[in-house]
Amino acid sequence: MQTIYIINISVLSILVFLLAIKTNKNHADKDPVDNELIEKLKSVIEAEKPYLEEKLTIAELSGQTGIPQKQLSQVLNNRYNQNFFDYINTLRVEEVNRRIKKGDNRQFTILSIAYECGFSSKSAFNRAYKKHVGVPPSSFAKSGTTS
Repeated sequence: MQTIYIINISVLSILVFLLAIKTNKNHADKDPVDNELIEKLKSVIEAEKPYLEEKLTIAELSGQTGIPQKQLSQVLNNRYNQNFFDYINTLRVEEVNRRIKKGDNRQFTILSIAYECGFSSKSAFNRAYKKHVGVPPSSFAKSGTTS
C-alpha cells in the first residue's frame, strides 16, 4: 500500500512541475505583446495623467491608449496584479505623495490634494491610501516619507 501512495505523490509532483513549466511558457509567449501595451499605457499615463480625472473609466483609458478594454484589463491584471480601479488609485496615491513631498502645496490640506489627484471622497482616499501605502495619509504628511 505504501509504495502505491509514494508513486502517486511522485506522479502528482511531476504533473505540477510540468504544469508550472507550461504556464511560464504561456506567459513568456505573451510578454512581447504585453511589453508593447505596457509601453503604450505608460506613455499615456506619464504624458496625459488621465488618472487625475475623478470619473475615469476603463473605456476612457482604453480610448486614450488605443488598447482594447479587454486587453487593457488583462495587462493590468497580469502585469500589475491589480484591477483597473486599484491601478488608477495606486497612481493617484503616488501623485498625492509626490505633491506632498514637493512641498508646493503646503497651504492645502491633504484632502484637497487628494481631490486634485482624482479621488472623489475622503473615505475613498483614506481607504486607497492605507491599502497602497500601509499607513494613513496623515502619517506620510507628518513624516514626508512612506517609511
